[in-house]
Amino acid sequence: MVVLYVLWRIYRNPNIRVLYNGCDKDLTRSFLKEISQYFLDGRLQKEVWNSRPHIPGVLVPKVAAEDRRGRMYDKDEVAQIVALKVEWNNQRIQVIRNEILKEPTIDTTSVKVSDTGQHVDLVINDDLVTFDNSDRPDKAKRIFTKAADTVNVLDPPRESFICDGFSEMLGREVITTGTPYYKWDYNVALRENHEKLGYIYFERSIYVNGRRSDGYTCPSRFNDQVCEEMKAEIVQARGMKAWLAQMELKIIDDENAVLKSDKITKIPASAVKLVATSVVEVKIEGELYEVRIQAALDPASSESATANHSGMVIGGYLPDGDFIIVGGFKKKLTAFKLVQECYKWWNNFNVGKATIETPPSTGNTYVELFHRFRPDRSRTIVQGVKPVINKNARIEATLEPFLGEASLNRIYCVDTVYDDLATEIDGLDLTNEVNDDDLVDALEQLVSATPSRHKKRKPKSYMNEYSEINRQYGGFY
Repeated sequence: MVVLYVLWRIYRNPNIRVLYNGCDKDLTRSFLKEISQYFLDGRLQKEVWNSRPHIPGVLVPKVAAEDRRGRMYDKDEVAQIVALKVEWNNQRIQVIRNEILKEPTIDTTSVKVSDTGQHVDLVINDDLVTFDNSDRPDKAKRIFTKAADTVNVLDPPRESFICDGFSEMLGREVITTGTPYYKWDYNVALRENHEKLGYIYFERSIYVNGRRSDGYTCPSRFNDQVCEEMKAEIVQARGMKAWLAQMELKIIDDENAVLKSDKITKIPASAVKLVATSVVEVKIEGELYEVRIQAALDPASSESATANHSGMVIGGYLPDGDFIIVGGFKKKLTAFKLVQECYKWWNNFNVGKATIETPPSTGNTYVELFHRFRPDRSRTIVQGVKPVINKNARIEATLEPFLGEASLNRIYCVDTVYDDLATEIDGLDLTNEVNDDDLVDALEQLVSATPSRHKKRKPKSYMNEYSEINRQYGGFY
């Protein structure tokens, strides 16, 4: 949409000076590359750019009409190029115009580039705010500074004469497009203060009136299947908050927290009874369920007693897809004490399998310790699990189906673990790399590693379908 708007403005009045401001150089170069493709198209040059009804003459200079490496210019063409001082590269473009101006028709800049000394009529801030460059207030300030710098290079409004009987006012014009991600970012500030700043503000999510029940704003592009596939990709890469911001325009703040502690149902520890190896019987709302359990441990990043907490949880899937935590702890322990505490819990529940997160900071140190100091009668098999994606995105993607606003499943938790887990979820800031999330991280690991209770089909028995077996040569009759 931005590309077509700029092309229309240049076609209407080639004297306009546009400054395109993107989040990085890759975005600005791709923008200018697409603009160039439209200008260099042979059919468009013949039917549109160089045959305008309101302005005689050509718009696209010959220097841009052909590949410079693929042809030789004659003397007249070279003289025209030198006289016009035409610029046409991956940073700026200049078309043929009737005003003498030092700036090109389109110039590009990005967040880390200075614009001092320029004079333009139109600034386009395109996707200045990204999920990464504004995830902290101190990083977001750079976007505010850059936006202010580009406003300072705008010339005051002036009358530009295009042809006989036609002129327009150019100058002091800003168009900003993008997604509001965080409550402190530049796009949110525009939304909250647009009237004071003189902006006309529009917003549109993928849903009509912002509600999925009202349908999609662009049915030819979005439908349920497409959105589910897009959602899966975005959540896997960036987490649920990225989907909410990009597609539903829900700002990342406490009110729109992705994970809700009120989605956890507390049950008494007395409702859990061990009935077999790695199997417990749980009484929930008067109903008895058998649950196959295993354990997950998020160890402290250091083996010192003064290190962060270690979090361990034991649980499994209920038959209807809900998840239950039947035990666990959050404590500051030395490495040896941690091994002893975990095996005590695992032996009490006869846990058959336990996973331990092995980040680069600790590697397999804890796994080796658990193998070395394993009690003689312990049945627990300990395995290391290496994180494959960003931790915050992993937590969101795994736990959102249980703790999200529109989640269909729930998490049940015994009262001995509930308070610590709920406190962590309430204080969780998934936009920050540092969190008090020991139990949450262990829970994510447990949910990912535990197989769901889907019944498997029994192997097909050919013996029941055939009456006779050829025992000499094999096969059935």
